[in-house]
Amino acid sequence: MCGIAGFIGCDGTPDAAERMSVLRQMTDRLRHRGPDDEGYFVEGLAALGHRRLSIIDLETGAQPMRSPDGTLTIVFNGEIYNFRELRRDLEAKGHVFRTRSDTEVIIHAYAEYGDACLDRFNGMFAFAIWDARQRRLFAARDRIGKKPFYYALRSKTLIFASELTAMLAHPLVTPVVTPRTISRYLGFGYVPAPDSIYEGIYKLPPAHKLVFQEGHVEVAPYWCVDFERADLRDLSLERLRDRFLEIFADAVRLRLVSDVPLGVFLSGGIDSSAVVAMMCELMPPSDVKTFTIAFREASHDESEHARLVARHFRTDHHEETLDERQMLERLPALMSRMDEPFADPSLCPTSLLSEFARRRVTVALGGDGGDELFAGYTTFWTDRMASMYSRLPRALRNSVIEPTARSLLSLLQLRRLERSVDRLAAAADTPETWRITRWSDAAASPEMQRELLACADTEILRPETLYADTIRHHASAPSRSRLARLQYQFQMQYLPDDILTKVDRASMAYALEVRAPFLDPRVVDFANALPDHCKMRGWRGKAFLRYALAERLPRATLRRKKMGFGIPLAKWLRSELRNEVERLLAPDRLREQGIFRPEPVEGLLHEHLSGRHDNSALLWTLAAFQLWYEQHRPSFRS
Repeated sequence: MCGIAGFIGCDGTPDAAERMSVLRQMTDRLRHRGPDDEGYFVEGLAALGHRRLSIIDLETGAQPMRSPDGTLTIVFNGEIYNFRELRRDLEAKGHVFRTRSDTEVIIHAYAEYGDACLDRFNGMFAFAIWDARQRRLFAARDRIGKKPFYYALRSKTLIFASELTAMLAHPLVTPVVTPRTISRYLGFGYVPAPDSIYEGIYKLPPAHKLVFQEGHVEVAPYWCVDFERADLRDLSLERLRDRFLEIFADAVRLRLVSDVPLGVFLSGGIDSSAVVAMMCELMPPSDVKTFTIAFREASHDESEHARLVARHFRTDHHEETLDERQMLERLPALMSRMDEPFADPSLCPTSLLSEFARRRVTVALGGDGGDELFAGYTTFWTDRMASMYSRLPRALRNSVIEPTARSLLSLLQLRRLERSVDRLAAAADTPETWRITRWSDAAASPEMQRELLACADTEILRPETLYADTIRHHASAPSRSRLARLQYQFQMQYLPDDILTKVDRASMAYALEVRAPFLDPRVVDFANALPDHCKMRGWRGKAFLRYALAERLPRATLRRKKMGFGIPLAKWLRSELRNEVERLLAPDRLREQGIFRPEPVEGLLHEHLSGRHDNSALLWTLAAFQLWYEQHRPSFRS
């Protein structure tokens, strides 16, 4: 795992020494992603830099790497898991290799197949290849978006990097936030691709390639999710189970290839437990190091479930506890490492888990992707409920059902459920194309943003504008099934822009590589092709996964309800985190900044601290932005 950076074109620094100086500054900001080595290539129009975390071919896999004839130069971040098979095929075609690295396989595959080489890669990657003969840069990001790739076009110069902080070291790049980019963050709790928090700097979306030639950038998809695979249509449930276990076992096997120690993140849920089960079939269980984060609050603690799985498989188990004091101490460093504001509070335990695991291993496997592929989120059945509820007459809902439900919950002092009623009511009146956004605790609706933002025009806050990408994903989903369309939206947006971004930044801050077997393209294709009734039965998701793993996992693991990797945020905001949040959201501070209106923010905070309403998620979205803003000090242009 590594960090890459570079620029191509007339950038105002034609002198090679100046270009090298800029390139070094960019790559220096990626040192945490690759502490083992560094490399630079400056020639003609091209400047490519690399920071290396050595995982495979520790001695000869240095980058930038050049083709034998010197016309192709690559910088690469990630892993190609099937590189050995690809190498054999390329050798049969006459290619001669000098190293054992997957990097060299990419460059030979590009030389042999051109842009179509992307169809052959099974891995997580972001790379850029400079083709000196064609004066062309070819870049790509993996199918699901495990590895990041940012880019910007300035004065016919393409600038790119693994993280925004490296981009900002280039003299042509200025960090500017605007009401539009801030609104995008508030609407999701992260900034969805292709945008970034900075105006004019973009993320290359998952499964997309980028070509830069003669001062022009072209971005295009090279792969799409398939929900209609004919080869699975007529298989029995037993045959489907056997096919899945075969594919999943091989996905885990490929991700065990490493020249350094490896372990696995274990929450005790079905997804991470499935990874542990397969690892223990492929290697001695005592060699499998499992890592878990515990909480003192029972409502959020999964450590006992993780211990159950570890005991069942007899792994080498390790556990660490996170409390509010530790979170408060970690916040400044966390936000300084996040190149964009990020409202998912599970970033903190993921960071602690990564630091904890890195003391013993360099590579960790995880269960990311299981919820999106096998319909594990509660969102999938609550969306079904909202769809049914929306069919009732609006007058009956507004005047009878909702007031009665709120009164009853208030009488019983079940305030946490009042928020669920509010969200169900809002979702029922929301068009199906962007209903998904109503289930995010961190998201601020267009109506709420009109109150919060000090300067945002009407066009920015129109739902059709704010949720344009979500609407596009819904419209382009290759299935008529409502469940499949919802899964597609999650896989194209929430998974890469929230879950995988969180894991990438948290793990790479400690030079830890995290691999996700569920995101193997073969597993992705298989899961998406399953019929809806295999994924959800009644109101319960992951039906097929529970069936397929019934003989491998403890019964208690298969039966437990999904908890999610969260923190007791509502409670912590009223205790150890209270002073810090009050400082970040202080009225005088907000007035001076000029982005948020103090009065509605103060109202949200007072409601939460008094216990009248749980506003923790939205307050954290605002506080996380303020903390990020404080650490990075971008310019604000209204």
